[in-house]
Amino acid sequence: MSSAEYWEGSADLTRYYREAFKMKEKRKVRQDDYNAWLYGLYIHEAIASIFCSSDEKKYVYPDKPFLEKKLEEDKLTDEEKKERQIAAELAFHKNLMRKYGKQDTAES
Repeated sequence: MSSAEYWEGSADLTRYYREAFKMKEKRKVRQDDYNAWLYGLYIHEAIASIFCSSDEKKYVYPDKPFLEKKLEEDKLTDEEKKERQIAAELAFHKNLMRKYGKQDTAES
């Protein structure tokens, strides 16, 4: 708010500027909170990729930012999405068979 607006303008202007300032501050706090959460997510993925050596789930640090992956997935056609879903299901079933299939044949 300029000094001319303050001294010569309407008294309501100060209230509007104050409300706009509060809204900007709330938006900034929310954005800072989201950024902190996102940093934590990246740190979690980095630590998990280093220390997790489980055979069930191998953590790999993401090769692209999460938002970039999301934007790429949004651009996929329905057919490409179906192909990825089928590939993911096949991999899931393959892991199940590898994990539990051997036990079934040994018990039979």
